[in-house]
Amino acid sequence: MSKFARRALFALFLLGTGGYALVQLRGPEGIPGLIEKREKIKTLRKQVEDRQAENARLEKEIRDLEKKDQLDIEQRLIDRLPEGEIQFRVEEPKVPATGSK
Repeated sequence: MSKFARRALFALFLLGTGGYALVQLRGPEGIPGLIEKREKIKTLRKQVEDRQAENARLEKEIRDLEKKDQLDIEQRLIDRLPEGEIQFRVEEPKVPATGSK
């Protein structure tokens, strides 16, 4: 094969490869598709962040309601005590976690 033919085939190969790449990058799975997917990822991340914040708020609300219910139960128990009777409650002390140094 002559030198000219090899160069012509190589140039044709480069043009064909470049054309194929151009068509693929402009298609729906190319750059526009990537941009659309990136926007969808941003939207989904925002939704996840919002839902995590909502979950944290609801968990705090549940803890507050549990504390309120516990206080209501304790108050009802105190109200049911016979007149003049005293009740002592002793809670276990909270032991701080010991960290290794």
